[in-house]
Amino acid sequence: MTLHSSEQAAKDFVLRIGTKRATRLLDLVCGRIDRRIKIANLHTFGQFFDTGCIRTADWERELIFTIKMGLQLTKKNITHEDVVKSVKARRAAQKAAAQARRALVA
Repeated sequence: MTLHSSEQAAKDFVLRIGTKRATRLLDLVCGRIDRRIKIANLHTFGQFFDTGCIRTADWERELIFTIKMGLQLTKKNITHEDVVKSVKARRAAQKAAAQARRALVA
């Protein structure tokens, strides 16, 4: 299996803390951001906030990225090329979802 150094570090991190703890930690960090989004949407009228509109700390972004990558790499025997394909597919799905939301607003 060929992994870049950051991918190997993410996989080692998840294996060191365990997949259950990594999943729980990911839920907690994402919950912090979701609460900020919810509060922002409650205090506005006619405007929709999502993850792109809410400020996040560097450590939150790095931790979420590391845990997601580590969990993905520990689930199965995966190569760097598989990770790239997965990221491209996820970005395309996010772009389509954003366009659908914009179409609803317009």
